[in-house]
Amino acid sequence: MTDKKALQARISELIITLSKDPQSTCFVGLADLYRQTEQLDDALEVALRGTWELPEYAPGYAAVGRVYAQRQVFEKSAAAFQRAIEADPRCLDAYRGMARLKREQGDLSGAAMVVAQALRLFPDDATLKQMQVSLPAVLPGKAAGSESPATRPVVGAMKPITTATIAEIYIEQGLYPQALEVYRELLASAPQDAGLQRKIAEIEALARGESPTREKRVAAEAPTPAATPPLTPSVASMKPGTVVLETLNGWLSAIQARRCRV
Repeated sequence: MTDKKALQARISELIITLSKDPQSTCFVGLADLYRQTEQLDDALEVALRGTWELPEYAPGYAAVGRVYAQRQVFEKSAAAFQRAIEADPRCLDAYRGMARLKREQGDLSGAAMVVAQALRLFPDDATLKQMQVSLPAVLPGKAAGSESPATRPVVGAMKPITTATIAEIYIEQGLYPQALEVYRELLASAPQDAGLQRKIAEIEALARGESPTREKRVAAEAPTPAATPPLTPSVASMKPGTVVLETLNGWLSAIQARRCRV
């Protein structure tokens, strides 16, 4: 009981810190505490909102990856760990998470290659060394520089993941302005894509609290001009930082109210 009370006290402390500063990196610790106490929905919500506020913070994406791994949503977990590596090719947590994920999926060779790559960056890391003992040996040629696409670092500043996958994650969490921004970036690269135009219309409806009707979906499928469809004024004015600042206190309070147990 004492441990549970200590965990709850720590969670409360981090909630207070995050409510005062939505861009605090403490969201990683809060997500991990929720994960440890099996509050996985809250863990995912905290981690995703944190990465939206700090889109270049690699440990945040590693936290997202750990939550998805625990939920056994392996594809999204791998995408999050890869995003962390892209944001920071020296993100130790991402390499550890990716290796564990591959091992859990039975891809021992893939896990061994991730560990070998990570050990070149962190040769003294005890966790990596321990993992390496239980994995098959990696051929010297592969260990030297034949990283798989799933683990190859991409150097350079990165924007938030501009893919339909991350947009769908935002939608799952009710982060409609963020999802709209992602889909609009995709549409800018493919302005004739009717599917993207349709998706934007559906998310706009969700943001207004509506459920897209069949008639609206049919209308959205009709040919439209190449120009990007405008956002509704209410959504267009919702800057990501403003949205989080206005809703974070209520969101954190709601989590605390429904999770008064550890």
